[in-house]
Amino acid sequence: MESQALANAIWAVAKRDHKDKAFIDDLLVAAMWRPSGNLGRWCLPKLDRFNAQGLANTIWALATLDYHDHAFMGALLAAAKPKLHSFTTQNLSNTAWALATLDCHDHAAFMDDLLVEAKPKLSSFKAQELSNMAWALATLDYHDHAAFMDDLLVEPSPSSFMGALLVEAKPKLSSFKAQELSNMAWALATLDYHDHAAFMGALLEEAKINLRGFNIIDVHQMSIAIAKLNIKDADFTRALEARRAQLGIRK
Repeated sequence: MESQALANAIWAVAKRDHKDKAFIDDLLVAAMWRPSGNLGRWCLPKLDRFNAQGLANTIWALATLDYHDHAFMGALLAAAKPKLHSFTTQNLSNTAWALATLDCHDHAAFMDDLLVEAKPKLSSFKAQELSNMAWALATLDYHDHAAFMDDLLVEPSPSSFMGALLVEAKPKLSSFKAQELSNMAWALATLDYHDHAAFMGALLEEAKINLRGFNIIDVHQMSIAIAKLNIKDADFTRALEARRAQLGIRK
């Protein structure tokens, strides 16, 4: 099977939510493993023929399918690394999301490179892409080297990746959906970004407008963020508690 056909097949399986591990194993074995049958030896030359979109789609698909294989993911990322410059904003965001979803904490060097490519493109990131990227960094407990400086500032510093992300996200908050708002708040709390009052104030204003769209997970994440960031907003707290009651959530 050709590399593009393989990438398309894996993507299609994920879009259909066909979580049959045996079927996926057979698909990857037939297309990529060496004839020796040694399941630990991936055919890297075939992966090298994947284009950027095919690599990003395959990484996203494996996360969507909850398919864990350390050796294959390592080979995928090795093939993707030299092509990160060709990744679109969606490719970059989806790849970060996938690594976080699959709990891939041991690929910090790859994440470093991914963020280097993503940072100058942040102005082109859509709301979901910004939120997913923030969620991924928090899930992976990823702190870039300049992040500690942000704790000294009222406004986020663009010198750190997360700081630059917040700068780009703030004027786009009105286009964030409920889940994207709660994910962003949870990410800030998880990464201990305590001192961004202006950004959090703007986020909470949008959250008030979108509270009817908050589900149980959104309410839970926002509650965690408010408590951890020590936010004192009585109006929002009351509104959030009202939404909690509507959803029948017990404290």
